[in-house]
Amino acid sequence: MKYKCPNCSSELNKIDKTFKCQNNHSFDQAKEGYVNLLISNKANHGDNKFLMKSRISFLNQGYYDDLLNALIKTIEKYPHENLVDLACGEGYYTRNFSKISNVTGIDLSKTGIKYAAKHDELGNYVLANIFKTPLFDHCTDIVTTIFAPISQNEISRILKDGGYFIEVIPNENHLIEFKEILYDKIILNVIEDKNYENLKKVDEIEVDSKISLSDNETIMNLFNMTPYTYKTQLSAIDKLKKVNKMEVTLSFIINVYQNVL
Repeated sequence: MKYKCPNCSSELNKIDKTFKCQNNHSFDQAKEGYVNLLISNKANHGDNKFLMKSRISFLNQGYYDDLLNALIKTIEKYPHENLVDLACGEGYYTRNFSKISNVTGIDLSKTGIKYAAKHDELGNYVLANIFKTPLFDHCTDIVTTIFAPISQNEISRILKDGGYFIEVIPNENHLIEFKEILYDKIILNVIEDKNYENLKKVDEIEVDSKISLSDNETIMNLFNMTPYTYKTQLSAIDKLKKVNKMEVTLSFIINVYQNVL
């Protein structure tokens, strides 16, 4: 897949380990295998090393394999050549998608992209903003996002006409046991019926399971993967740090939309 130069939007061509455009803007491929196409003065972007470490430790134990397998099965239903995984993070899903697709993973976290590229010899990885991707119009057959914010306009822009957007969101009861410990009032996850302008919903798959967590480190790693990390009082987090065994509900929705231009 061709990338756009973040400076002038012309096509980047790869020569050895350097991406270069007609205006002589060049970007070297890092030793881990990714290319940095992020133009910004900020020092830090995306999830930090601590949160990424928690994700890697938890996901590598296979607790979300039911979701992964359902996603692979869903992707295989739709004929395609290219797949773009937006907000790919550390690449747990992306490196498995790359076994069945020509995959490009994009994320804002340098820590995540480094790990993803280093652990996947098949996929392509780009450090960039998912709301302004360095990709050309209508360049991919499938776009995936997993527990990530989305830009409907950007997704529709990079998808081919008739291509598919596959998103994963938490279902109502996902991780409800955490809420029972952390909060006095339990509010179920709200499932919104989204009406995208150019994306027509064609499928919905629910994936449900129960997992047993037998140590606090694993419990806290899962907690650190959630939005609860940012909006829970320290006193409630202290309660969770004393829990050493939990049965946890995993409940996901896979939505599939077709791009209709």
